[in-house]
Amino acid sequence: MGVRSYLVAQVATVVATDRALRTEAPGTIDSVHDARVAVRRVRSVLRVFPELSDDAIVETLSSWSDRLGAVREAEVLAQTLTPACSPALWEWVAPQVAAERAAALTALGTELNTAEHRELLDALEALALRPKEHRLHKSRRVRHADKVADKRLRAAGEDPEQLHRARKAAKRARYAAEAVGDAETASRWEDVQDALGEHHDCVIALRRLDGVPAGLAGDAEDARSSLRDRAAAALGRL
Repeated sequence: MGVRSYLVAQVATVVATDRALRTEAPGTIDSVHDARVAVRRVRSVLRVFPELSDDAIVETLSSWSDRLGAVREAEVLAQTLTPACSPALWEWVAPQVAAERAAALTALGTELNTAEHRELLDALEALALRPKEHRLHKSRRVRHADKVADKRLRAAGEDPEQLHRARKAAKRARYAAEAVGDAETASRWEDVQDALGEHHDCVIALRRLDGVPAGLAGDAEDARSSLRDRAAAALGRL
């Protein structure tokens, strides 16, 4: 599959998941993950090969990804915290996470019906139909994305913010490699992305345990210990 074919396939997924999001019941949405991944893939390809589009589409895709991300992040937060928390601690934190997910779903539903979002879908479909106009320096671009991700990962150490930046670069390198059919490179960065993603999820979950009531302090410390161990194990896989 060439870069343009890959891009067209991901645009089709974005459009299909957009339709699914409109038809699913608000409390049971399960297309958010697929939509978010497809948007990330499109963004990554357009950033690695900027001649295929313009900055306006990439910026609008970033905004849409943030909306999808807010829903997905609340879901992942619940999945990360649940096994680490005692029943009493989870009873304290669960309503907060549920409220965040509900608010994110409301914002997502509102965004789906804006003129700006319809314009984004139109722009993506026009992009997919655009004839091939550019000679893409595929190998050089993929090597550059690979080097950037590797450099960020090596420089990150154990700093959570730098590791998160490295994770973003790993995603871009992975999807760029996927787009040109380099399965080996894509698989390598997928493993890095998964490990860094688990580490990031644990870091976010740890921050959520700030401000726990005094009566739950012991439960919170046990949960923090579990999350720290899981984060360390994730980094150990790199």
